[in-house]
Amino acid sequence: MPATNKSSPTHRRAWLELIRLRELPAVIADPLAGAVIAGATWRQAHMVVLVMLASAMLWAGAAALGDWANLSRDRTRRPSRPLPSRRINRWHAMIAGLALLAASVSVADSASQTATRVTFVMIAVVGLGRFLLHEVPIAFPLEGAFRALNLLLGMVLVPIVASPAHIGVRIYLMITIGLYATGLTLLLEPDVHRYRSSRLITIAPLIVLPGLMIVALPLICSAAAVSFMGLLWAGLALAGVGYCLTQAILAPAGRTVLRAIDVTALGAVLLNSAAAAYMRHPAASILLAASLVPAVWVMWHTSRASQDASSTNSSNT
Repeated sequence: MPATNKSSPTHRRAWLELIRLRELPAVIADPLAGAVIAGATWRQAHMVVLVMLASAMLWAGAAALGDWANLSRDRTRRPSRPLPSRRINRWHAMIAGLALLAASVSVADSASQTATRVTFVMIAVVGLGRFLLHEVPIAFPLEGAFRALNLLLGMVLVPIVASPAHIGVRIYLMITIGLYATGLTLLLEPDVHRYRSSRLITIAPLIVLPGLMIVALPLICSAAAVSFMGLLWAGLALAGVGYCLTQAILAPAGRTVLRAIDVTALGAVLLNSAAAAYMRHPAASILLAASLVPAVWVMWHTSRASQDASSTNSSNT
């Protein structure tokens, strides 16, 4: 296979694919949501930006190292990925991944010492899920735990004693996002296009249940209140995700499953927005929901780039 020009658009796209740029906007919305839910103010805006940056670096570094560790498996299951297709050198990916993880710790430390501790725990969870235990089913809930800790990364910026989100609320919301992310991870498995409807039916409750848990937040937590904005965001998430999952179950083809994956990833942003609104931050929930704009743009742009690359490869064959 000819070497890829390191300055070419194809090479740059390969790196963006390696760090999972497609999923990044929804991931970095987690610490922002956590900070808003915990009651962060504009005075802490710089700290929120720092933990969002740390989250982005950690996610990108973990993705690169995960592909490095799973190269032999990806050669048969995901041959089009940057490493098995040799668009990126395996050792370059490892160096970049380690550098990004180290940078994430440094950036988190600039926000707060507690955020640094959470970052170290997140790195440990990534190490277990993507290196040591990636061949066993526990890897799926570990991915969910990563997203739960990502939400906590923003929450810890506001001490519990000064926050309306007491420890019970924080644990409840972490469990919610963890379950949701576990279901999304199952959808992302490479064998998903060969799933039968029965398999998708078993995954769907892990995605729908957390949405219902968010809707029920005001009934469970005295610090939360029924909010029209919260109902709007949660309703939009459940409607969109439910519709796309139903389509995938009725016709489990590649296109319907991929659409369900994309909408489910975006649904996490709306559920976080709903939680913020229920915790008496309706204006901030609009800011959270607005993060869907770059998320949708990145998904559209990466999809278009992939289609262009496929068309180029087909014409060159």
